[in-house]
Amino acid sequence: MTRQSANVHIIQTLSDLKGSLARFAGEAGQAMTAVEQEVTRTMEWLQERLYHWQREVEQWRQEVQRVRAALERCQHSGYYDQDGYYHAPDCSAYEAALTTAGHRLQKAEAELANTRRWMELAQQEVQQYHRHAQRLQRLTTTKTKRAQAFLERKRADLERYVAQVASASAQIASGDVGILRKMEAGSAALSKPTEWGKFAHRAYEEALEQAYPGQAESEISVTVERPTGDVGRGRIDSLLGKIIIDYKAHNLDRFETESELRRELEKIATQLEKYRHSPDTPDNATLVVLFEFPPSYPERHQFIETFFKQRGIQVLWDEE
Repeated sequence: MTRQSANVHIIQTLSDLKGSLARFAGEAGQAMTAVEQEVTRTMEWLQERLYHWQREVEQWRQEVQRVRAALERCQHSGYYDQDGYYHAPDCSAYEAALTTAGHRLQKAEAELANTRRWMELAQQEVQQYHRHAQRLQRLTTTKTKRAQAFLERKRADLERYVAQVASASAQIASGDVGILRKMEAGSAALSKPTEWGKFAHRAYEEALEQAYPGQAESEISVTVERPTGDVGRGRIDSLLGKIIIDYKAHNLDRFETESELRRELEKIATQLEKYRHSPDTPDNATLVVLFEFPPSYPERHQFIETFFKQRGIQVLWDEE
């Protein structure tokens, strides 16, 4: 039996992926360090501007008090001459100085309020970033090591398969697709859930393209039948041979009732069925949906898998 006849040329790909994971972990770690340094510099700069404008406000408040007191002394410095005529003092210079100091104080107070507002917004964004960065940190440490061990086990399994087993193509396909959940990579405005979804979505596609160069395709426009009966265009996330893969970043815990969850799953299943029946996709295609966030409850987890299994759709989960 040869590797050609057994169709396990993916063994080298597994080894390459293992090396890619190590490089990804190193590059991602460097990137996160650079981002953290930039975050620190930004927050330090905002803090410095906050102190600066606090000092400016205090300085100009004191100046306003000083000039106002000088103006009051000037205004009380008038006198009566021997003939009983009152001579009012010229306090215009103090009045001008008070006006100038007042304007400077207003400007400093406005700058202080603006700095506080930006600092508050920056802190909120940093908190959001840190939540996502922690996920990426886990991905590049614990998860990456776990993924590398997983790849090594699969590589060894396939080597034994070459020598002993005549057919295990289904196992190979499921094993290789499963590692996609370990291949998140790319960039985005991570503080926004929709942007995180796009980030992970494209990462899965790129991981599949790298694992199967020349075989995997992404973002494929196909003809689908609409509920009205006419035809339109749909977009398949990934196509690997006869496997149609759809990636979902749904929060499956947000549906309060089973009926709400079922309606959402029906939409996903309907979408995949349209792809299966499209004239632009392979006949008898296998349908796969990969969820980035598994549900928290085992009962819901089982419900989702059973729902899709009854419709001939395979479910994969991105492990937390």
